[in-house]
Amino acid sequence: MRQHGRTRRGVGILTLVLATATFVVPPPAVAAETTEPERILTGQILTATGTLSGESVDEASLANVKEAAGAVVRLTYLTNPSGPDGGTGDMVVVANAVTDSQGTYTLSYVPDTVLKEQAEVNDGWANFILVVVTSDGSTTLEGVSRRWTGLAWEYNDREGMSPDDNRATYLVSDADTGRLLNGSKAEVPDVSLMAVPYPYCSHTVLQTHTAYTDIMEFHNSADADGRWEYGQTSDSDISLGLKPAGGNWSLGGTVHAGNSLSSRIGGATPNNYNRVPRTLFEYKRSKLSGNIRVCNVNNYEVVYATRWLGGLIDRARNISSGCVTTPQSNYRVQFAKGTSFYRGSRRAVTLGAAAELGFVSLSATSGYSGWVDMSWTFTRNWCWVCGNNDYPNYSKVVYVT
Repeated sequence: MRQHGRTRRGVGILTLVLATATFVVPPPAVAAETTEPERILTGQILTATGTLSGESVDEASLANVKEAAGAVVRLTYLTNPSGPDGGTGDMVVVANAVTDSQGTYTLSYVPDTVLKEQAEVNDGWANFILVVVTSDGSTTLEGVSRRWTGLAWEYNDREGMSPDDNRATYLVSDADTGRLLNGSKAEVPDVSLMAVPYPYCSHTVLQTHTAYTDIMEFHNSADADGRWEYGQTSDSDISLGLKPAGGNWSLGGTVHAGNSLSSRIGGATPNNYNRVPRTLFEYKRSKLSGNIRVCNVNNYEVVYATRWLGGLIDRARNISSGCVTTPQSNYRVQFAKGTSFYRGSRRAVTLGAAAELGFVSLSATSGYSGWVDMSWTFTRNWCWVCGNNDYPNYSKVVYVT
C-alpha cells in the first residue's frame, strides 16, 4: 500500500474497514517433512577372533581385529506378513554401501509410506535389519532402530546409537576352528546389483511367540515406600535373535518395542523389594529368503519383538546387598526421613536372559525415555540411596538400603 498521497477520505475508508473487518491470524508455519535421504547409520565393519558367552559374543575375548574393506552393507526392513499369525512379507532393501579401506560406511534414507505406517504404531520407531557381507562371503545380521522426526533420524540419548556415531559391527570367528560364531558363509555379493533400489527379498513367519520379558530391576527398603510405572508407551530395546542355516542361534543388535496406546503398568511396595518386574511381549520368528547374490540371507531365521501386550509379574534375582558393599557404597547418598527421591529413568541396565523363548534367550534394555518412572518416599527412617555404576541420579540401577 502506498504510504503517501492519501486523502482524508481515504483514511476514513481505511478506518471503517479496520473497524468492521475480522482478521484471521495465520498459524505459524510448520516445516514440511523432508523427502531427501537423511543420515541414519555410520559404522565400521571389523573381523576378529573370539568366543561366545551364551548367545552373545564376549567382547572381552576379541582378538586379531582387522578392518573389513570392500564389505557390502545393506539396510533392510520387514513388511507386515499377509496373515496375523503367519504368511509372507517383503524384506525391503532401502540403502546400500561398500566399505572403504578402513571398513567404514555411511547410510542415508528417508522412510517410505509402509515404514511410516509401521512406525506410527511403534511410538514413531522404525526397526531395521543390517545385513553385512565381507569380501570372502562371511555374513552377519544386526538389529538397528531409529525414531523418525519428519526431518531426521533420532535415537533418544541411547549410548552409541546416534546416526553420527561410529557403530562397530564384528564378524567373529573361533580362533581354533575358524567357524564364524555370529553368522555364516554366503555367496559373495554381486556389487553390480547395488544400483537396484529395492531388490526383492522376503520373509515368512514360522511362528508367533509370547514371553514375559524383564523391563527393569527395582529395589526398595522397608523404611521407604517405593513406586514405579512403565508406560504410557512401552520403551524397550530387545535383542534380535538370528540363526543361519545349519548354524546356532546368536544375538545381534536390538529392535525397539513401543506402541502409541495410552496403556501403563506399575507397582508399589512398602517393604524390602529386590525383584525384576516382567511384562508380556509378542515375538515373531521368520525365515529370510531371496536372491542369494542380493539378499545374502537365504534360509536365515530371525526372531524379533513386535508388540507389548501388557500384564505384570515379577521374579527374584541374585541381588547385591544394597548400598553397603562396593561398588555401590562408593556412590551412595543419604535421604532423611520424610524426604523423597524421583527418577525418570533415562539410562537403564541391560538385563540378560530377559526373554526365554525356548530356543534362544534374548536380552532387553528398558527406560531410555520418560516412560519409566521410579520414586521412593522415606516414611519410616532415613535411607541410603546408591547406584551400581554412578550416583543414583545417573546410574543404570538404583538401590535403597
